[in-house]
Amino acid sequence: MKKIHIALLSLMALSACGQESSSNKMDYTDKTLRTVYLKSKVSDQELPISLPNCVISSISETVPRSQQQGKTVADVIDLRVERLVFSQPEFPSKLECAIEENSKMATMYPASPLSEQEKQLLKSDPFAYLFHERVGIKELHLAYKNDMDLYKASPVSDGVLVHKNFPGISRPLSISFIRFNPQTPNSSFRYYFNVKTILKGEYLLRYEVIATPKDPTQFAEKLRNIIEEDKNVLDYPDVIAEFVANNEKIADFFENQQTGK
Repeated sequence: MKKIHIALLSLMALSACGQESSSNKMDYTDKTLRTVYLKSKVSDQELPISLPNCVISSISETVPRSQQQGKTVADVIDLRVERLVFSQPEFPSKLECAIEENSKMATMYPASPLSEQEKQLLKSDPFAYLFHERVGIKELHLAYKNDMDLYKASPVSDGVLVHKNFPGISRPLSISFIRFNPQTPNSSFRYYFNVKTILKGEYLLRYEVIATPKDPTQFAEKLRNIIEEDKNVLDYPDVIAEFVANNEKIADFFENQQTGK
């Protein structure tokens, strides 16, 4: 009887796990509005993000909802969006559901300074904070020109960091990309640009911009061609300005969220 009892308990546990896994599966058609609050690491501020359930792919909760009067407070919000939503001339007024095969992920989370000095830097100058985060080691810095820094982002990629004196910018911005390699001309990896920005001086947003060869006037395709021709991206502030304008619209969208009812 004892063995049967243990076996039944095991089956019940497996069944419960299956139900939990099933309930956590994402519904790509659920348009119900949901509000999640990102909690700052450097102040008492919370950033409300109200989006359809199908867009909020997953969250990492900071405090159980029972302790937050029903509010969902998160450390990280992962968003599933339409593949080219961050790559278009006009950012939409709302984010729609995207099927998995035609989607990309974006991530939002509070900046997490590692020291009191970094905390004060973030609060006093978010642009300097992003520079410190991206180019913390002197050897990573490659060049400066036209209010932009070029830095080594990884063994195979570089990045552009845009300064606060750059025309039209109000949020810190970095753009990283796979650098030119003559052994891999027209590499598919160079169609993707990883963008990082700071919202309200305290929250980080990471998203991807994709070049579209069918439209040579698209800002990402312009930058891809500059890189593919092994030119210095710092010589093209007009193209980077289009990334800046695009990022400002995206940042406006997330910063001006209204809480759902």
